[in-house]
Amino acid sequence: MYLVSVVSFYSALGIKDFPFYCLVTSGTLGAILTGWQSSAQQQSYLVERNAQTFDISSPRQALHFATFLLRLRENQAKLKRRVEEKLSADINLERVRE
Repeated sequence: MYLVSVVSFYSALGIKDFPFYCLVTSGTLGAILTGWQSSAQQQSYLVERNAQTFDISSPRQALHFATFLLRLRENQAKLKRRVEEKLSADINLERVRE
């Protein structure tokens, strides 16, 4: 539900075709789900089949999960730039209207 909410929120800002992730857990087991809003079909997509799973009780899988989280930092920087560009474009549009 949170994944759908975040996809809907950012698509309302005009940020589409950008992947968002969530972690679904049960004890030490976790699965990564992906969602995005398609600009071509104007629909939200959620990938929940064949999701990457982790069992953090295993040191090796805990390391793989940590590696996945580190790679998400690149996504965060891209998302931040897109949000800043969108907000600055909206502010400039408001100034032109005035």
